[in-house]
Amino acid sequence: MIRRILAVAILLTLVACGGRDSTRGVVIEVEGDLTEVTGFLLRLPDGSDLRLRPAAGILFHDDAPLSHLRDHLRSGEPVEVEYEVLENGTAVAYRIGD
Repeated sequence: MIRRILAVAILLTLVACGGRDSTRGVVIEVEGDLTEVTGFLLRLPDGSDLRLRPAAGILFHDDAPLSHLRDHLRSGEPVEVEYEVLENGTAVAYRIGD
């Protein structure tokens, strides 16, 4: 019984440590063609860069197509991104907003 409780506690701790984060940054690179975005690079406020891959079917919060990232690339206006870093180190964006 105690082993089972301990196992559940460890599992809950691992789940709580993972999950999604959010950040704000300036788009400095967009990968893909005019209609499809396969990745993008954000410059974060601390000066570091974060490369992200969009999750399947992702849109901007206002239902704009993902290619709207190119507008932010040109304007330098920051975006807010909700993302998760997978076990393989890939950062996947699940929500992007102005």
